[in-house]
Amino acid sequence: MDGQTLKLLLSLVSSAVFGHLITEDDTQLLNDEKLRELVTVAEKYKLLPIVVQALFLNGLLDDGTPLLKGLKKLQIKYVYRVQQWEYELDRICETLESSDIDFVPLKGAVIRNLYPEQWMRTSCDIDVLVETERVHKACEILVQKLGYTAKKHGSYDIKLLTPSEIYLELHYSLVDNGLGRDVTHALEGTWEHTDTSEGCEHHRVFSNEFLMLYHIIHMAKHMFSGGCGIRAFVDLKLMREKLQYDAQKFSDLLKNTSMLTFYNVCCELCEVWFTEKEHSEITKRLENYVLSGGAYGTCKNYAAVEQIKGRSKAKQFFDLLFLSAENMKRNYPI
Repeated sequence: MDGQTLKLLLSLVSSAVFGHLITEDDTQLLNDEKLRELVTVAEKYKLLPIVVQALFLNGLLDDGTPLLKGLKKLQIKYVYRVQQWEYELDRICETLESSDIDFVPLKGAVIRNLYPEQWMRTSCDIDVLVETERVHKACEILVQKLGYTAKKHGSYDIKLLTPSEIYLELHYSLVDNGLGRDVTHALEGTWEHTDTSEGCEHHRVFSNEFLMLYHIIHMAKHMFSGGCGIRAFVDLKLMREKLQYDAQKFSDLLKNTSMLTFYNVCCELCEVWFTEKEHSEITKRLENYVLSGGAYGTCKNYAAVEQIKGRSKAKQFFDLLFLSAENMKRNYPI
């Protein structure tokens, strides 16, 4: 992706999500060929619902064109798909609540509520956390009452498939030993950072401070394994802007998990992408790494991190970012 296409992509994302204006210079670049290229790039990074919304909001599509008709169909598809996810999530919540099983919705199920429109934030599946000792009971209840099919029992979750073919990941642990002892210790105490949702006894939600911490840890997990995509940075900026949280409590959580440096660098790249702050050397290198990884990372990026042995995942990752400029250009061409 060239610099012009990246600039246009980020400008459209900023317009749809954060209400920033599209410049006249940007609109003049949006000819039919460039629009089709943007659609392809946006799909690669799982940003197409956001870009579609930006194009419609800014009146950047000519009436009656095949591209306009195609994107309108896509928009309807996204709206319908998220409605399906929300319908299934409601059924899951109601079923677990009535069965006296404590649970916490995770990831996209929570984050999409921060977007201007829920359908702008799609997900691969529904993620819900339950207590380890109750996970088999929860699985059994969802199979019996909702007709779900249990598909796979993993190290941290059980995957189920709904009758409408949406996957549910029923997590019973958020711990990932690959991120170090500090992160493991924090995630072992996950339930201490929850409170009951209004009007419920068993539907629990994270404190905003822990919700943000978990997002950073999840970003780090993917980043250290090959990349996490642009959308995670959109999520991060939205959380910082929309959530009310205690800055000191959040800072303490970051320090206790050794995630403060990673968080600060990610926030700096958010400012570069979405407020046009100037790049530093490390944000430029982080940008190259993220863009080379697509939406979910690549084996090449993972292998590059793994080559730097004998240190923690975080230290390996930052060692990689500080490779010589020549090596970075060779390893991560954009």
